[in-house]
Amino acid sequence: YTMHRELAGLLQQMTEVGLQVDVGYINRLRDKFKDAQQELKESFTFNPDSPLQVRKFFKEQGVTLPNAQEQTVRDAVEEYPVNEDLARLLDFKELGDGPDRWFGPKYLDDDGVIHASLNFFTSSGRFMCTRPNLQNVAKRRLDRKTGELIGKKMRRAVVAREGHWLVRADYKSAENLT
Repeated sequence: YTMHRELAGLLQQMTEVGLQVDVGYINRLRDKFKDAQQELKESFTFNPDSPLQVRKFFKEQGVTLPNAQEQTVRDAVEEYPVNEDLARLLDFKELGDGPDRWFGPKYLDDDGVIHASLNFFTSSGRFMCTRPNLQNVAKRRLDRKTGELIGKKMRRAVVAREGHWLVRADYKSAENLT
């Protein structure tokens, strides 16, 4: 109990201090994502934001999509690897909200700090992060043009505040240590 209480207090302090973000970098990254998304959007003969148009277009090509969600398109790309339209649609879908999913204006205060809610599950001891979920930055997704991991691009936005440090830790098997 004492350890949980102390940990909860520490996580609350971390929430209050927040996470400094390089807003200029995020703005440049957002612009690149929007430009790439617009370029892809203009390359289609259908509206890639319209599930109805997406499904209709690919049905005419003999590809039946139950929906137009990213995972469905990814599965279809694996099934039809030579279909360039599907590959481009997947590129479009993967761009999503770009950095705004994690570093959008709704999460940043006036100083460019995110005060994400940090806590832990008492039953498992696992950490959780909400508003935004900074534990879920696109780690494995690739930028198909550069071959760089998108998560690396996103994590470059996080900078240490004056008098603070960034510490990297691997907790994927932490519950096995108890």
